[in-house]
Amino acid sequence: GQRLVLPGIGQASGTQVDEPPAEPEIVPPTQVDEPLKSENELAEEGSSSKTDLWSVYLLARAHDPRFAAQRLRRDAAQQALPQARAALRPQLSFSSSLGRSYDDDLEHSDSLQSSVSLNQSLYNRSSSLAVQQARYRIAAAEADYREAEQDLILRVAQAYFAVLAMTDNLELSERNQAAIGRQLELALERLTAGLGTRTDLFDAEARYESAVADGIQAAKVLDDAGQDLMLLTSSNPGALRAVHPTAQLTPPEPNEPGAWIDAALKFNHRLMAEKHNLSVTQLAAARQQAARLPTLR
Repeated sequence: GQRLVLPGIGQASGTQVDEPPAEPEIVPPTQVDEPLKSENELAEEGSSSKTDLWSVYLLARAHDPRFAAQRLRRDAAQQALPQARAALRPQLSFSSSLGRSYDDDLEHSDSLQSSVSLNQSLYNRSSSLAVQQARYRIAAAEADYREAEQDLILRVAQAYFAVLAMTDNLELSERNQAAIGRQLELALERLTAGLGTRTDLFDAEARYESAVADGIQAAKVLDDAGQDLMLLTSSNPGALRAVHPTAQLTPPEPNEPGAWIDAALKFNHRLMAEKHNLSVTQLAAARQQAARLPTLR
């Protein structure tokens, strides 16, 4: 089946999404009145018309508004560093003035004055702290962006498998409705032939109405799940590829809760963002104190 590979333990970099493995051959149910086809032919027909989890994730990554907003916040935060560094760079200024004066004979004389000044900050503690503060702001925004990536993966997987589960539930409800409908027909035939009772007929009718209600509810839940998925992708992904019946779920490595807790404490993006935000706050207080210090230009 499809899978999204997240960073392993010990990786402090951003989330990497590897290319998923090829889809195993899927053999859909065959009709008895049609000639049997090979497994490869059936797999090719099913794969070409259905959308897999990887494709849905790429659509959501390109169109999900929540993820797009976080990406723009990260891009905006990256502008803080060049703005903070600008205060430490050489400052070049130019000014000029033009004057005209008249004497008693109405003769005039023009004067032009120009000046160029270049200033370089040699020591400014507050500006230096502002550069450090900008770096932490960028790091916090990057951690928030990586967390948004992981959140998107989780939301896509939940919505994708919710649609598959609700599709199976609707199919089960339809089959149950068909089976109970057949029982209702048999109850009516038995009553007509004098072999059944009206009580049996009423019981079959009640069970059939309940099955119809279950089918309507299952269709509504499936529609809601499909709408949730469309909110992520901004389009209708169409029929989704189901998990292969023989797909195996491998245990995590290492299969030890303590190791994952330690990794979360070190590399969890939410914790990293909060640590960076704390550093930003501490540097803001330090800048207030440094504002009283002398500067050298």
